[in-house]
Amino acid sequence: MTFDYDLDVAALEDPDTLFSMSPDWTGLDDAEKAAVVADVRSMAGDRFILPIPSTALIGMARR
Repeated sequence: MTFDYDLDVAALEDPDTLFSMSPDWTGLDDAEKAAVVADVRSMAGDRFILPIPSTALIGMARR
């Protein structure tokens, strides 16, 4: 299932808090983190909210 996560562009002011749960983010150095933030801001353009398509894997079980 795909669901758009609505990223509040203002939250990019503190990206370490925003992305801290991602091992991909924590593995980046400061220059790489700055490049990611710049790319996201560029993608957002003038929008305050940037929809990020996110995939959810849903499992069901029956006992």
